[in-house]
Amino acid sequence: YISKMRLFATISLILLTLYSKSSTSEFVTAYPNNQFYHKIISPTKKIIEEGWKVGDIKQGWWKYYSSNGILIEEGAFSENKKSGFWINYNMNGSKQSEGFYYDGLKSGNWIYYDSKETISSEGEYANNLKDGYWKNYTADILISEGWMIKNKQALHWKYYNEKGIFTHSINH
Repeated sequence: YISKMRLFATISLILLTLYSKSSTSEFVTAYPNNQFYHKIISPTKKIIEEGWKVGDIKQGWWKYYSSNGILIEEGAFSENKKSGFWINYNMNGSKQSEGFYYDGLKSGNWIYYDSKETISSEGEYANNLKDGYWKNYTADILISEGWMIKNKQALHWKYYNEKGIFTHSINH
């Protein structure tokens, strides 16, 4: 048992290059229980993606980067599918959106941000479709709100002016 642990400790400390294709490299660190930490490096030596796998299956937290090394997306995987909380970033590094995935599909509450990271819209998804109550903002001021059903405006929608004062409503 002790010799197996020493062998594991030795292997886990060595960063192995698994393949190199077009100067893009994948580095893997081995851990117990068939777990591996992967890093894919670009030809310019920037990390493109990194995260955990169990065997060949993405499992746990992953991060994806632009070719310039800017973090553009991060979140959890379960059984090779996005599952749990995810954050997306603009190319300038500011937050673009955040929300939940279930079984690879957007599900639950999502929030979208403008370039100043103020909320531009928020609402519910079901099976990757806007399906629930949504609110839209301009410069932190509510400009519309209402129900979405399968990506389409439905039922009663309220609209507001640039000062956030109610102007009219429409039934869909």
